[in-house]
Amino acid sequence: MFPSVCESARPYLRVGIWTEPSPRFCPNGHRLGAGRAMVAAMPCRRVGGHHRAHTCLACGATTYSPPAHNDCEH
Repeated sequence: MFPSVCESARPYLRVGIWTEPSPRFCPNGHRLGAGRAMVAAMPCRRVGGHHRAHTCLACGATTYSPPAHNDCEH
């Protein structure tokens, strides 16, 4: 049985607002953040919700949170 949410993607309370962790760097070392990445949602039945796809605007590399696995159902 799979967990409903990847442990690394658990939301947390920050300054009174619920948020979730996001990657700080792409696989090629470029910093991600406002104006430096495009963020999209990818539905997944395995994690019981979705993955966020963080695409680096400098190189086009995409990082998923929680990580997408081969057995994910998209």
